[in-house]
Amino acid sequence: MAPCKIAKRDNEYERHGTANVFRAVEQKAGRHFTLPTPSRSAPEFAQALRRIVDHYPFVRTIHLVMDNLNIHCRKSLTDYFREQEDGHLWDRLTVHHTPTHGSRLNQAEIEISLFRTTMLRTAPNIE
Repeated sequence: MAPCKIAKRDNEYERHGTANVFRAVEQKAGRHFTLPTPSRSAPEFAQALRRIVDHYPFVRTIHLVMDNLNIHCRKSLTDYFREQEDGHLWDRLTVHHTPTHGSRLNQAEIEISLFRTTMLRTAPNIE
């Protein structure tokens, strides 16, 4: 600062930790699954996937569209659950991966954007 000069302010960003949100949508039925987790890890993905599959106990095949993240695979289930249980969960799924360079156009990205703009905007500031 100096006399006759406009005061300049610098903003400091202070990070208070991170979190992850697994988001699933059943578009035609209007169902939305929001599964917050402390981080984005394979065990948390396995737990989120089990919650989704358990929500449909009488459905034999669940079509799941997801991106190509390295934890989005059967090995995540195998590492977290027993071999028999991971097979039961994974075998109920028909997995469709989004195109590598087109994933920003899919429904999940739109849902995440809506979640971010509506839910996170109204969240109280944590300090």
